[in-house]
Amino acid sequence: MSSTNPTANTCTKLGIPPINGTNRTGYYWQGKNFTSSDPLTAADRAILIDPDAANFATEIAKLKTLYQNKLVMTPLDQAMDRDGNTPVNILFRPNYYLSGLTATILSFNPWLLQNMGWLDYNGAPGTFNSTQ
Repeated sequence: MSSTNPTANTCTKLGIPPINGTNRTGYYWQGKNFTSSDPLTAADRAILIDPDAANFATEIAKLKTLYQNKLVMTPLDQAMDRDGNTPVNILFRPNYYLSGLTATILSFNPWLLQNMGWLDYNGAPGTFNSTQ
């Protein structure tokens, strides 16, 4: 691990691909059958998901059936985040994995060091490496 950038290999450690340079994607929930009337019945609307209720498992099963029978996930045809028609790519900086301390907290204790990647109380770069 780099001493100047202690979180640079976080994605590697977690076994996930980096998100930098990508953009958010998603799905639309759409009705399977398009009609002029509402596809949801009164029974569909009466489904109540309450984790503390005795019938929680039954209600979850009803909701699952509703989604399977009446809805379909359709991928978005364009990126979720855009500047006009241009997709905006994600920039997740390594210092975002460990937040900086506020100026107020740093002002209370002159011995407290700011995390690397953030500015300290005097505006100087933080020197605390959380991985050491």
